[in-house]
Amino acid sequence: DATKLPEMEVRLQNVSYQVPSLDVGSQEEKVPTIYNSSPLYLFERLFRTATEEHTEKKQMVTNVLTNVNLVLKPKCMYLVLGPPLSGKTSLLKAIAGMLPQGNFPAGYPEDKHLTGKVLYNNLVCSGDGADESNRTL
Repeated sequence: DATKLPEMEVRLQNVSYQVPSLDVGSQEEKVPTIYNSSPLYLFERLFRTATEEHTEKKQMVTNVLTNVNLVLKPKCMYLVLGPPLSGKTSLLKAIAGMLPQGNFPAGYPEDKHLTGKVLYNNLVCSGDGADESNRTL
């Protein structure tokens, strides 16, 4: 007779995750395209940089996950699909309770990397209200 494994329900409640970002440019410049890989684009960027007033870059945050709510039931299979840089890995890390939970350094407009709750069988294991004794589940 096989040993029955305990069932685990995972819930994410209003989970948001942010990372520091010093780049105040558009997100599309980070993904290589024909346009932003061309010599003309590089010339335009150099010209724009040379003619801009040099101002101090603001410390910004990038939203990776925003208000994610989901329930993962036992005995079900799930598929995570999305384009590059859409937060798939961060979502899986949130489900596993592996996202950083510390505070941003001084100077950032936000306080915390991770907000919301990740619950395993209704025990808060990461996020707001997490008890360190529950992190080993």
